[in-house]
Amino acid sequence: MVFLPGMRHLLAASDIFKRNGDLLGSQFLDRDRYRVVLLHATMPEGLKELFAPVPAGCRRIIFTTDVAETSITVPDVTFVVDSGKVHQKMYDPLSRSSRLACCWASQSSAAQRAGRAGRVQKGNYIALYTKEMQDSFRVTKYPAMMRENLQATSLRATQAIAGTAYTSIQSLLQESIEPPEGAMVDESIKSLQRMSALDEQEELTPLGNMLLDIPLDPSYAKLIWLGVIFRCLDPLLIIGAMDNEQGLFHMSSDVAQRKEALDSRLKFSNNSWSDYIGMVNAFKEMRRIRYQKGRGAAVSFAYANHINTTAFQQMLDVSKQIVRTLGNTGIIRGGYSSSSDFQFGGPGLNVNSGRVSLIKALLLQAVHPNIAAPRAPAKSSYRTEDAAPTHISKMSVNARRPKALFAFGSKRSTASDPNTFMIHQTSHVPPLAACLFGGHIQAKGDNIRMDSWVDFDIHTEGSGNTSAGRLLIELRKAVDESLSLAFDALSTRKNKAFTEDDRESRLACDTLLRDVSELVIEVINRDIDPVYRDSQREAYTTEPESIYPGRNRT
Repeated sequence: MVFLPGMRHLLAASDIFKRNGDLLGSQFLDRDRYRVVLLHATMPEGLKELFAPVPAGCRRIIFTTDVAETSITVPDVTFVVDSGKVHQKMYDPLSRSSRLACCWASQSSAAQRAGRAGRVQKGNYIALYTKEMQDSFRVTKYPAMMRENLQATSLRATQAIAGTAYTSIQSLLQESIEPPEGAMVDESIKSLQRMSALDEQEELTPLGNMLLDIPLDPSYAKLIWLGVIFRCLDPLLIIGAMDNEQGLFHMSSDVAQRKEALDSRLKFSNNSWSDYIGMVNAFKEMRRIRYQKGRGAAVSFAYANHINTTAFQQMLDVSKQIVRTLGNTGIIRGGYSSSSDFQFGGPGLNVNSGRVSLIKALLLQAVHPNIAAPRAPAKSSYRTEDAAPTHISKMSVNARRPKALFAFGSKRSTASDPNTFMIHQTSHVPPLAACLFGGHIQAKGDNIRMDSWVDFDIHTEGSGNTSAGRLLIELRKAVDESLSLAFDALSTRKNKAFTEDDRESRLACDTLLRDVSELVIEVINRDIDPVYRDSQREAYTTEPESIYPGRNRT
């Protein structure tokens, strides 16, 4: 068993190993004598190969990441070779991106790796580093608070501050045994204020209090409440329960299987230009099969479509937990509908769940400011808020789409160049939706600029462009105010018993939520993106007024 930091190291080492067998006097491609196994959290075929029976006298050679430290037990390992390295996901608050840093492992990890050898017989452990180097390792891994986005931590810190001598979130978190960087805390506070969870004094808003009820990252918890307001809970709950790094589909080291997996993603995305819509559709179909035909049929479906059954089960469990939470707060009365669709929240909260344009628009509320805009036509890359060159992951359904405006779930620096980034889990953003649900917009001549860097051209018939731009800004203010009222109404309604005395206030709240959702849906239905429209097989009716992304001013 050979411990290496990450996927590219596994692939490179195993390839070198296989190609140079003659130098070592062995034919490692002979499967009767050797089985080369790659173990990585995103590669299920490695686990199948690991536990598959082998001929007598056949030796397994396992290249693995830290996944084999504790998660997987292989009883017959006799030799362990430890590079002493591990990949750690580190969050950069300035670029709002994550990178996989190649770091020295901790002393506890080294002990776990050594323990893989000799479980049932004598074993040997070979460390590719000195004892002096090991003594300099951290005793344990870096705490999550030092390397991850701190939105959830900062939001919950507001509760801990109440009634204490601490005057701010920053002052409380800096008292931790191993405190996070101040810049990471500041960025988390700013992001919570942008999503209206905290006010300028770092006090919880009604929305912030509601986000504490949902055991998710605050941005995705907000998405759940938007699903309640806009009556499209099922798809938004599925997205919220999704692991944004792993997703629902398998990864593979095999080129042919990677192509099959991408084909499966494209099939489920149904030309929506959205990885999220594809995962929602795949999850819903597997859920339907699971409840109608049983677990075995669901597993077969997952295998045929490269769906990760572990990820599916985790998403299902998280979704059920959130449904129970919403039920406990009094917001919803039922979990599943009685129909064959098994929708979370029942039919009443899923009236608009089939409106793909609405789902994509609301998704922007969860991932903003993660927006990628096309650079000049001659360039193949995209630009994000930090202006660094950015490309769409090859495993995204949008990897080969015409250039348009995309929201994305995560951004990571590439292994070859830390200043170049790859975005994952992408979703096309209708331009009008970007102006209504994205960042701050302002007039720039006859056009609109969002977040001080994304430019939109307005084309109209009849009234002038300047007038249309002002109307759009006023519409955005109306949408923001309507959502604020809706969150306030839900916050007031939360945790109240279903009594006859409360009937009128509940009806008033339901009416407000319905009016807000119908207003936004009507506006979004008028949205036209020429690039997206022209790619669709079905004909679209052109509206007299449209807005679409202009060329980025880089």
